[in-house]
Amino acid sequence: MRYSLVLPTLVSVLALTAAPPAAAGVDARIAAVQVAMRSRLLYRGPVTGTTDVRTIRAVLLLQGRLGVAADGVFGPQTEARLFPLGTPVLGLRLLTIGSTGYDVALLQVELAFHGFPSGRFSSVYTARMARAVLRFQRFAGLPTTAMAGPLTARALRRPPTVSPDRLGWPAPAPPRVVSPYGLRGVRFHGGIDLEARPGSPVLAPGGGEVVWAGWRDGGWGNAVIIAHGGGVRSLVAHLSTVQVRVGDDVRRGQTVGLAGSTGDASGPHIHFEVRVRGAYVDPLTALR
Repeated sequence: MRYSLVLPTLVSVLALTAAPPAAAGVDARIAAVQVAMRSRLLYRGPVTGTTDVRTIRAVLLLQGRLGVAADGVFGPQTEARLFPLGTPVLGLRLLTIGSTGYDVALLQVELAFHGFPSGRFSSVYTARMARAVLRFQRFAGLPTTAMAGPLTARALRRPPTVSPDRLGWPAPAPPRVVSPYGLRGVRFHGGIDLEARPGSPVLAPGGGEVVWAGWRDGGWGNAVIIAHGGGVRSLVAHLSTVQVRVGDDVRRGQTVGLAGSTGDASGPHIHFEVRVRGAYVDPLTALR
């Protein structure tokens, strides 16, 4: 079978029931397919949200094991066999801790792109995912049940939040983005990584009050968080040294530390995040 002929067919079938793309060039439904097939050891690639040869091969392998027509198309018959406890559309059933299936994977992907990632992608509704649902429900003004049903699904169809403020680059000159915001491997990257020489100055992207300055567990290493007002906060992490204190008022462009590789960093760079009322947003929406 020629994969070049299968690819458009698979994409068209998924597009028929697809929600709006999670990000430019990324389809949350394809990401959920990849997550669900990883759980069955049928796909070993990264979760990208894009259809490639590896994804098509996994669908073909699955169809061969299930005894359905091996056409590489993720259609209704394959859906029913692949996700016996799931549904092809988020919101058709109430999801809670212990639920499994494609719609659980889709929920986790959509939550991440709306600013509430919950760790390693999975097709099992975990306690960590329930906490992310609870935070999203609070953010969206929904009843806080930690269970995902039609109301949560409807709220997740809205476009992801963007920064209402314009911020500056946390470096003297616009640096190269070495790792973007979004899907990365089997997790979600809630910021952007910026190229930086060791010891180079890291700048406040905007004026505000320092609400965190120092070591931050969870992989950030030395970090600085600034509250800019209106629920907008920025974070710079992996610093070698921190040069401000909690409670300091800083101005845009002021040096708050020096670039390094503290925390979970493979080399010197600046990890830069922007959050709005607790939700991660793509920092590029604040930098344009």
